[in-house]
Amino acid sequence: MVGWGKEDEQFALELTFNYGIDSYKFGNDLRHIAVDSKAWKGPEKEVVVEKGEGGVKRRFVVSPDGYRYLLVDTGSEEVPSEPFLFVSVHVADVEKSKKYYVDVLDANIRASGPGAEEGNENVMVGFDRAGTGVCLELVQLPGGGKVDHALASGRFATETEDGAPEKVGDKVKKAGGDILHGPLKLQPHGEEVVIVADPDGYEFCFVDARGYTNCINVREDAEGTTVDWPYREKLEKAARSGKNAKLEVAKVVAGDYDVKSIKGKMEGFLKAHPVVVFAQATCPFCSKAKALLKEVGAKFEVVEVDAMEGKEGSAMRVELDKVTGRSTVRFEAGGWREG
Repeated sequence: MVGWGKEDEQFALELTFNYGIDSYKFGNDLRHIAVDSKAWKGPEKEVVVEKGEGGVKRRFVVSPDGYRYLLVDTGSEEVPSEPFLFVSVHVADVEKSKKYYVDVLDANIRASGPGAEEGNENVMVGFDRAGTGVCLELVQLPGGGKVDHALASGRFATETEDGAPEKVGDKVKKAGGDILHGPLKLQPHGEEVVIVADPDGYEFCFVDARGYTNCINVREDAEGTTVDWPYREKLEKAARSGKNAKLEVAKVVAGDYDVKSIKGKMEGFLKAHPVVVFAQATCPFCSKAKALLKEVGAKFEVVEVDAMEGKEGSAMRVELDKVTGRSTVRFEAGGWREG
């Protein structure tokens, strides 16, 4: 997590390194992240000047991974305590998106400030009631068409009051929107979350304040910011091990565990339910599989291995592979079957 303050008090970016992935294809979704120009401390030669509509010049810097940062002259003499200004994205229908954010996600409309697009085909929205936080700029996609997220898209996350993720989920469901995951509690810190998608497929994760605070407090521990590089190297090696890379990563994460205990829990699921689907709450393929089963009227129990406590989920994936040859499976009364 990177930012100019603690992430439970200010805006932050989460930089995620996915083992075995060297690059991502960009779509037409994310336009740029706007920051106060005085926060830029790099050489001027790295600043790119571009002309937009109406000949307006804009200054950008590009990160090593290709993400664009718009440098905005806010008129301030010093770097503000929060240099992040807004995140700008394309939408297919700005009016439809605005209605969804205000009526369903309970966001509020913000006045456009320095660096915002000019014209009537954009809108600023935000979630904090004070109206002073970092915004999301929704800009009409030129020429129409659908928003393409390709492979580089991430998700937005915002802290809410306790119990809010469940309320957000109910509201999205009543509006006919898409609930991707949850509401559920993530382990090991117990954050209550719900992840929803807006009309253009942008993902939003709402996290309850108490659970998020528990997560943040880990950083304040004696070793909260310590990186275990030998462990990272093991993960890297496992991730690049070929066809079974995901399983090898699960083995590293699981470490030493009580095999008898894990097998006992798996047998417990078998005895209690005729059909059990082992899945990951954050896996889009698992979501599609569960949706298909619901569509055909199947009755089944879901075990989200990535929502289990500690390293238990990874250990279960390893044991599932021993029985079925796959680390994510379903198992039915009468025996195990590949899924």
